[in-house]
Amino acid sequence: MLESRLYCLEKANPTVKCLPDRVNCYLDDVIRLLEQRFGKHAVVSGIIFGTQVRKRDIKPLSDCDMLIVVKDTVTRKEIKEVQPFLRALEIKHGFGKYKTGLVDATLRVVESTTGMFVSHFICREQDMRRRDFARIFNTNKFVTLVLAPWKIVMGSVGNTGKVFFGADLRHFLRDTRPGPLQMMKSLAMDYAIAIGNIFIYPLRKTNYKYTLEAIKWSINACGYYLFKNGTDLNKLVPAFANLGLAPRFLEQFMQYRNCPVRDPKFAVKAPFIITKLHALALKLKKIAVRVLI
Repeated sequence: MLESRLYCLEKANPTVKCLPDRVNCYLDDVIRLLEQRFGKHAVVSGIIFGTQVRKRDIKPLSDCDMLIVVKDTVTRKEIKEVQPFLRALEIKHGFGKYKTGLVDATLRVVESTTGMFVSHFICREQDMRRRDFARIFNTNKFVTLVLAPWKIVMGSVGNTGKVFFGADLRHFLRDTRPGPLQMMKSLAMDYAIAIGNIFIYPLRKTNYKYTLEAIKWSINACGYYLFKNGTDLNKLVPAFANLGLAPRFLEQFMQYRNCPVRDPKFAVKAPFIITKLHALALKLKKIAVRVLI
């Protein structure tokens, strides 16, 4: 059996060696596909972020988040045309599912427009240099302007992501300092997701995903805003619970991440907890600033 390119890079790149075998195989297929479509040296950098870089936090709903940077010679049309093939690889390796039906088709459009629940992103070098969030994460520019807490997202990816291929371009993502406005955007986005999920409850049997993700993103955003650590839920959840933020609800959240359950009461509570979480983070940040002054 021939060694993959990623396995050959193990000695030079410790990140590759530390990743689960299934993830390595998936990443290898992605790089091979992009080089076949764009050219052998077209891929400049590959960054993996999210759950898969923390083996202990992998859950049944976990996907494999990655950001691929390609040369400026690759056109946006070429990037768009390769997306269905990447989606096929995602499904092949068990990191995604494809469902048919009007509701699911509508949700896929919303997800792709907002960048929600999309696990692979491709951008060009100039997009990284300009820190163009909409281009980097392939989101709608208007939605990005109004709702996306882009400084929190980019900073979190830059600080916690790992380079699995090519050059390290994470410094373009790290130089972001989120303020209260970014937190308000995070609140608006996560609140809208949690509320929207309540309305689609009668239409889908497995619609717990949106509620769980809205809560996770809220915890991550508040964690990054306060501690510059927005990914380790095993540390953040107990921290917020100790501060008195709905300990029982947060305990249920961690249980449902391990074993997803359709719980309408939990879904109804989620928007209120999300609001309290952001309010607590803003309050704590303000107190911290006063103490420092």
